[in-house]
Amino acid sequence: MLNIQSLIKLPIPIISEEINDYFVKLNSQIISNSHNLANIEIFVNALIYKLFNFNKEEIDLIDIEFTDCLTSLKINYKQYENMSIKEIAQYCSEFDYRKESDYYNS
Repeated sequence: MLNIQSLIKLPIPIISEEINDYFVKLNSQIISNSHNLANIEIFVNALIYKLFNFNKEEIDLIDIEFTDCLTSLKINYKQYENMSIKEIAQYCSEFDYRKESDYYNS
């Protein structure tokens, strides 16, 4: 049974105002539905996995297709792995979401 004591033990990362702003921007794009949602979903996942410091094995348990999905964002897993959360967020903000996801269209 889930109780408050077990929730207190969950590691909730503290994020900067800047990173929070990227999440807000992504959320706005989802709500407005003005961009390709598949790519936005990949970026949200990428940011969350990086926030929680998940390694490749942990990510694969959650999302087995994540590594393949990164190709639609024009990066590979090694590049992702070497990027900081801020670099990923910056990359998100510069990405052209209007283009359909290559991964989901194949």
